[in-house]
Amino acid sequence: MNSNDKVFIAKCTTYSSELVQKSVERCIDAFGGMDTILNATGKRVLVKPNLIKAARVEEAATTNPAVVRAVCLMLKKSGAEITIYDSPAVGHTRAHLELLYRQTGMTAIAEEVGATLCTEPVSHSVDYNGRKLTISGAVISSDLIINIPKMKTHSFVGMTGAVKNLFGAVPGLAKSQSHAMNVDVNSFACLI
Repeated sequence: MNSNDKVFIAKCTTYSSELVQKSVERCIDAFGGMDTILNATGKRVLVKPNLIKAARVEEAATTNPAVVRAVCLMLKKSGAEITIYDSPAVGHTRAHLELLYRQTGMTAIAEEVGATLCTEPVSHSVDYNGRKLTISGAVISSDLIINIPKMKTHSFVGMTGAVKNLFGAVPGLAKSQSHAMNVDVNSFACLI
Protein backbone atom coordinates (compact mmCIF):
# COMPACT_ATOMS: atom_id res chain seq x y z
CA MET A 1 0.00 0.00 0.00
CA ASN A 2 1.51 3.35 -0.92
CA SER A 3 1.01 6.54 1.02
CA ASN A 4 -1.68 7.76 -1.41
CA ASP A 5 -3.94 4.76 -0.80
CA LYS A 6 -6.79 5.65 1.51
CA VAL A 7 -9.71 3.88 3.05
CA PHE A 8 -12.49 5.71 4.81
CA ILE A 9 -15.36 4.11 6.69
CA ALA A 10 -18.41 6.00 7.94
CA LYS A 11 -20.66 4.42 10.52
CA CYS A 12 -24.21 3.97 9.27
CA THR A 13 -26.53 2.11 11.63
CA THR A 14 -29.63 2.00 9.39
CA TYR A 15 -30.56 2.32 5.74
CA SER A 16 -32.62 5.46 6.32
CA SER A 17 -32.15 7.74 3.32
CA GLU A 18 -30.94 10.64 5.44
CA LEU A 19 -28.37 8.65 7.40
CA VAL A 20 -27.05 6.87 4.29
CA GLN A 21 -26.78 10.21 2.49
CA LYS A 22 -24.73 11.72 5.33
CA SER A 23 -22.49 8.64 5.56
CA VAL A 24 -21.83 8.51 1.80
CA GLU A 25 -21.13 12.26 1.74
CA ARG A 26 -18.65 11.87 4.62
CA CYS A 27 -16.80 9.15 2.71
CA ILE A 28 -16.68 11.12 -0.55
CA ASP A 29 -15.74 14.35 1.24
CA ALA A 30 -12.85 12.53 2.97
CA PHE A 31 -11.30 12.15 -0.49
CA GLY A 32 -11.84 15.78 -1.51
CA GLY A 33 -15.45 15.68 -2.69
CA MET A 34 -17.20 14.39 -5.79
CA ASP A 35 -15.92 17.16 -8.08
CA THR A 36 -12.32 16.54 -7.06
CA ILE A 37 -12.55 12.78 -7.36
CA LEU A 38 -14.48 12.49 -10.60
CA ASN A 39 -14.86 15.85 -12.32
CA ALA A 40 -18.17 14.45 -13.59
CA THR A 41 -19.68 17.67 -14.93
CA GLY A 42 -21.28 16.93 -18.29
CA LYS A 43 -20.03 13.35 -18.31
CA ARG A 44 -22.07 10.19 -18.85
CA VAL A 45 -21.72 8.30 -15.58
CA LEU A 46 -22.82 4.70 -15.25
CA VAL A 47 -23.85 3.74 -11.72
CA LYS A 48 -23.36 -0.02 -11.40
CA PRO A 49 -25.09 -1.59 -8.37
CA ASN A 50 -25.16 -5.34 -7.71
CA LEU A 51 -28.63 -6.44 -8.83
CA ILE A 52 -28.13 -10.20 -9.01
CA LYS A 53 -31.86 -10.85 -9.24
CA ALA A 54 -35.23 -9.15 -8.98
CA ALA A 55 -35.20 -9.30 -5.18
CA ARG A 56 -37.11 -7.06 -2.82
CA VAL A 57 -34.98 -4.70 -0.72
CA GLU A 58 -35.85 -6.66 2.45
CA GLU A 59 -34.08 -9.75 1.06
CA ALA A 60 -30.71 -7.90 1.26
CA ALA A 61 -29.48 -9.68 -1.89
CA THR A 62 -28.77 -6.52 -3.87
CA THR A 63 -27.17 -3.11 -3.37
CA ASN A 64 -29.49 -1.10 -1.15
CA PRO A 65 -31.31 1.64 -3.09
CA ALA A 66 -30.53 4.19 -0.35
CA VAL A 67 -26.83 3.88 -1.20
CA VAL A 68 -27.50 4.21 -4.94
CA ARG A 69 -29.71 7.23 -4.23
CA ALA A 70 -27.00 8.94 -2.17
CA VAL A 71 -24.37 8.50 -4.87
CA CYS A 72 -26.77 9.60 -7.62
CA LEU A 73 -27.77 12.75 -5.73
CA MET A 74 -24.11 13.71 -5.37
CA LEU A 75 -23.51 13.02 -9.07
CA LYS A 76 -26.55 15.08 -10.02
CA LYS A 77 -25.23 17.99 -7.98
CA SER A 78 -21.95 17.64 -9.90
CA GLY A 79 -23.77 17.98 -13.23
CA ALA A 80 -23.39 14.39 -14.43
CA GLU A 81 -25.73 12.55 -16.78
CA ILE A 82 -26.57 9.38 -14.81
CA THR A 83 -27.49 5.90 -16.01
CA ILE A 84 -28.16 3.03 -13.63
CA TYR A 85 -27.43 -0.43 -15.02
CA ASP A 86 -26.87 -4.04 -14.12
CA SER A 87 -27.51 -7.33 -15.86
CA PRO A 88 -28.44 -10.46 -13.97
CA ALA A 89 -27.43 -13.78 -15.51
CA VAL A 90 -31.04 -14.85 -15.87
CA GLY A 91 -32.82 -12.50 -18.22
CA HIS A 92 -31.45 -9.61 -20.17
CA THR A 93 -34.55 -8.61 -22.12
CA ARG A 94 -36.19 -5.22 -21.68
CA ALA A 95 -39.01 -6.84 -19.67
CA HIS A 96 -36.55 -8.65 -17.37
CA LEU A 97 -34.55 -5.49 -16.73
CA GLU A 98 -37.68 -3.42 -16.04
CA LEU A 99 -38.82 -6.01 -13.47
CA LEU A 100 -35.33 -6.11 -11.97
CA TYR A 101 -35.24 -2.32 -11.50
CA ARG A 102 -38.76 -2.16 -10.11
CA GLN A 103 -38.24 -5.00 -7.57
CA THR A 104 -34.86 -3.74 -6.35
CA GLY A 105 -36.05 -0.15 -5.84
CA MET A 106 -33.98 1.31 -8.69
CA THR A 107 -37.02 2.54 -10.66
CA ALA A 108 -38.11 4.75 -7.76
CA ILE A 109 -34.56 6.03 -7.26
CA ALA A 110 -34.12 6.83 -10.97
CA GLU A 111 -37.40 8.75 -11.00
CA GLU A 112 -36.45 10.68 -7.85
CA VAL A 113 -32.96 11.69 -8.98
CA GLY A 114 -33.57 12.04 -12.72
CA ALA A 115 -31.39 9.09 -13.75
CA THR A 116 -31.92 6.82 -16.73
CA LEU A 117 -32.36 3.09 -16.30
CA CYS A 118 -30.64 1.14 -19.07
CA THR A 119 -33.06 -1.45 -20.40
CA GLU A 120 -31.54 -1.87 -23.85
CA PRO A 121 -29.83 -5.27 -24.19
CA VAL A 122 -27.15 -3.93 -26.55
CA SER A 123 -23.74 -5.58 -26.29
CA HIS A 124 -20.37 -5.48 -28.00
CA SER A 125 -17.69 -8.11 -28.48
CA VAL A 126 -14.25 -7.03 -27.32
CA ASP A 127 -10.87 -8.74 -27.33
CA TYR A 128 -9.08 -8.81 -23.98
CA ASN A 129 -5.76 -10.63 -23.64
CA GLY A 130 -6.69 -13.03 -26.41
CA ARG A 131 -10.17 -13.70 -25.02
CA LYS A 132 -13.38 -12.60 -26.70
CA LEU A 133 -15.67 -10.99 -24.15
CA THR A 134 -19.17 -9.64 -24.52
CA ILE A 135 -19.60 -6.27 -22.78
CA SER A 136 -22.75 -4.22 -22.29
CA GLY A 137 -23.18 -1.22 -24.55
CA ALA A 138 -24.13 0.79 -21.45
CA VAL A 139 -20.65 0.20 -20.04
CA ILE A 140 -18.83 1.01 -23.27
CA SER A 141 -20.76 4.23 -23.91
CA SER A 142 -20.08 5.67 -20.43
CA ASP A 143 -17.35 8.17 -19.59
CA LEU A 144 -17.13 7.00 -15.97
CA ILE A 145 -18.37 4.00 -14.00
CA ILE A 146 -19.19 4.10 -10.31
CA ASN A 147 -19.22 0.61 -8.90
CA ILE A 148 -21.54 0.12 -5.90
CA PRO A 149 -21.22 -3.53 -4.90
CA LYS A 150 -23.07 -5.54 -2.29
CA MET A 151 -20.71 -7.40 -0.01
CA LYS A 152 -21.89 -10.99 0.31
CA THR A 153 -20.66 -14.55 0.03
CA HIS A 154 -19.98 -16.28 -3.29
CA SER A 155 -19.57 -20.01 -3.96
CA PHE A 156 -16.48 -19.63 -6.19
CA VAL A 157 -14.54 -16.72 -4.75
CA GLY A 158 -15.67 -16.63 -1.13
CA MET A 159 -17.10 -13.12 -1.20
CA THR A 160 -18.25 -10.62 -3.73
CA GLY A 161 -17.09 -7.06 -3.82
CA ALA A 162 -16.19 -4.34 -6.28
CA VAL A 163 -14.22 -6.52 -8.72
CA LYS A 164 -16.84 -9.30 -8.83
CA ASN A 165 -19.62 -6.71 -9.24
CA LEU A 166 -18.08 -5.57 -12.52
CA PHE A 167 -18.89 -9.03 -13.93
CA GLY A 168 -22.31 -7.41 -14.47
CA ALA A 169 -20.72 -5.58 -17.41
CA VAL A 170 -21.06 -8.92 -19.20
CA PRO A 171 -24.73 -8.99 -20.24
CA GLY A 172 -27.25 -11.70 -19.45
CA LEU A 173 -26.52 -15.27 -20.43
CA ALA A 174 -22.96 -14.46 -21.52
CA LYS A 175 -22.17 -14.54 -17.77
CA SER A 176 -23.56 -18.06 -17.45
CA GLN A 177 -21.44 -19.18 -20.40
CA SER A 178 -18.35 -17.66 -18.77
CA HIS A 179 -19.18 -19.44 -15.50
CA ALA A 180 -19.54 -22.73 -17.39
CA MET A 181 -16.10 -22.35 -19.01
CA ASN A 182 -14.41 -21.32 -15.72
CA VAL A 183 -15.56 -23.88 -13.18
CA ASP A 184 -12.75 -23.72 -10.65
CA VAL A 185 -11.75 -20.90 -8.32
CA ASN A 186 -8.51 -19.99 -10.11
CA SER A 187 -9.92 -19.81 -13.65
CA PHE A 188 -12.99 -17.91 -12.46
CA ALA A 189 -10.82 -15.45 -10.49
CA CYS A 190 -8.68 -14.91 -13.60
CA LEU A 191 -11.81 -14.26 -15.66
CA ILE A 192 -13.00 -11.67 -13.17
